[in-house]
Amino acid sequence: MRLISWAEISDKSDKLRNDFVQKYLEKSGIENSLEYIETPLSNLKEATLEAQNKFDYIRVHPNFGIDSLHLFAGIPSEMMTVGAMDAWIRADKKKWWPRNFYFKAFHGVISKQGSKINLNSEVLIIGTGAVAKAFLVGFVKLGFKKINISSTMDEAAQEFVESSKQFFFDVKLSYVPQSRLVTLPGVHGIMVNTTPIDKNSEMIEDLSYFNFLQKSGLVIDANLVPLDSLLLTEAISVGANIIPGYEFMSAADALWMQELSGKKIQIEDYTSYLLEQIQNQNPETSVDNLS
Repeated sequence: MRLISWAEISDKSDKLRNDFVQKYLEKSGIENSLEYIETPLSNLKEATLEAQNKFDYIRVHPNFGIDSLHLFAGIPSEMMTVGAMDAWIRADKKKWWPRNFYFKAFHGVISKQGSKINLNSEVLIIGTGAVAKAFLVGFVKLGFKKINISSTMDEAAQEFVESSKQFFFDVKLSYVPQSRLVTLPGVHGIMVNTTPIDKNSEMIEDLSYFNFLQKSGLVIDANLVPLDSLLLTEAISVGANIIPGYEFMSAADALWMQELSGKKIQIEDYTSYLLEQIQNQNPETSVDNLS
């Protein structure tokens, strides 16, 4: 098999996650080379065009996931609905298509929860970026009718809600200021945090009360690390079910690797590999409290 070249475009590279992907591909007998392209948002289009001329596959950091989708004309209708992307896939020598593997991984991961999912409840999503977009559309497709969005940035959250409403006429989307989180009623069957744990400590503390969560509700932390975050450990202490970020990321990465290599990648195998690698690099982290 020829050497496959790929890169990640970002303003701050996600080297931890992508290095694991590269090593797993090598472990699976798939020769590949990885480069990191760091660029400001103002130079995103130029950097993307340059990467498309140089690499076989391109990943897009979540910080650029929304802006990248609108760089070029001819966006597929499904991707317009999702509103964000995480990869460029080459259709032929000249044409590239945007894809969202996080969204593709959504149903596979969520379906494992089975009867624990209460479609009559509400969903609370924290964050307004590309990952939040993927979760929002995923839950709408699943059948939820009431979804609330919260963020430390009021204007961005309100814009996120308004821009999303044009695609979902039969879903009630609402903005909830951070100051109201601790006063929300316990009507949410699912809460998803897509914001960095280390940058929003005050909001994480507010969320950790879980007054808004139904009994045995589901808490998802989309951060790859730490494994035993305050949000997840507190969720377990109040009897909630949880999905750690590494489960979503490993599923998305496995689908990405399958696209890149043309080989079947077992999600369960890569999830185990990713978890082991994280624990080896960060011995202080643990999943003992997440079971």
